[in-house]
Amino acid sequence: SILAQGSKLDIQTLTPVRPDDTITLTGEVVDKRLEEDRRLVECLVLVENQHGQTVARAVTVVCL
Repeated sequence: SILAQGSKLDIQTLTPVRPDDTITLTGEVVDKRLEEDRRLVECLVLVENQHGQTVARAVTVVCL
């Protein structure tokens, strides 16, 4: 869960998102690791508008 201890979300907004925009999120796993007794998965997430422009990018670490 993104709310679990050890999880984090860092997001960078690149351009404004307008109220009438349609956004799409895509992501990929970039790392999986074991830290102490926690299984962590790191993902890169891209947010694109209907024109294919990247409006935000995020790196998230999810503790399983």
